[in-house]
Amino acid sequence: MYFPYLRGKQEELLALREIVDLIGDRIIPIVEPVKKSSTLLKCIDKFYKNRKPIAIVFNPKVGDFEDDLSALSYESQLRFIRDLYANPYVIPAIIVDSELENNLNTLMTFGKSIRDILLIHLDRDYIELYDRVFEHQQPMFTLIPDHHTFYSRDMNAVIIRDVFNKRHRNQDYALRTDEFFSDWHMIYEEEGFVGFSDYSIVGEDFTSGFLPYAVAIHLVYQSSEGVLRVRHYVSDSNMDTTGQSEKKLEALEKLDEDYDFHFHSVGIENFRDLSSKGLNTSLGVIKRYSIMHHIEQLNSIL
Repeated sequence: MYFPYLRGKQEELLALREIVDLIGDRIIPIVEPVKKSSTLLKCIDKFYKNRKPIAIVFNPKVGDFEDDLSALSYESQLRFIRDLYANPYVIPAIIVDSELENNLNTLMTFGKSIRDILLIHLDRDYIELYDRVFEHQQPMFTLIPDHHTFYSRDMNAVIIRDVFNKRHRNQDYALRTDEFFSDWHMIYEEEGFVGFSDYSIVGEDFTSGFLPYAVAIHLVYQSSEGVLRVRHYVSDSNMDTTGQSEKKLEALEKLDEDYDFHFHSVGIENFRDLSSKGLNTSLGVIKRYSIMHHIEQLNSIL
């Protein structure tokens, strides 16, 4: 199974909304909310209407979600959480920290059991706490990093890795336009995991947007050997931040020239539509289509 881990920014949520009816039962997205937004609620509702599971992190570590909830009255906070996790297609996810037991107890007051919960267990300092809390019963799934200290635990383990080789500057992707991405879809079962997870083409770091010198489009593809690689389509006019529209069109034209090379997904068709019409678009939309393409392709592979 594949568990794409996405922060709940607008374009990530829109990508999931647009792809939900094209993914099967071997993909469960995980969303770490960054704010309490209508886009988040509409995304969850779309998964509910399509009867597809989605995991929502109860204790996010990035963004303003917890501050947004804190601005509500205590009763409104409880009502929001209860309504959110009463959705039968929402899987409660918890990032393991010092508040693990309190967070579990809170979810259990809303009728959840340990077997209903997905754990994100990435910090070695909490291994003993995890072992004690889950000595007799394991969560539905537990995401763990690629580190031997986590491997011996008796858990329904999902390996999570940041496999995207993120550069400091977009123009640096032009130095190596085709590179290895991941082979975990091929080996996760033989390595003893029930699934694998990554941060798609966004990467683990949580950063705010900025005006770039270069525009880069990242598209994952499956090589003839079966591994996943990624191609970067980078603009040419990269001397300064002016001419953003031209930069996007330059990158889109390079992608369009490579059209027959790629798995033909909804994301690819959306890119082609932009290119053929010469449409200007936002960097967020480019990210959205790249994420859609990645998820749809892995759905096809699995």
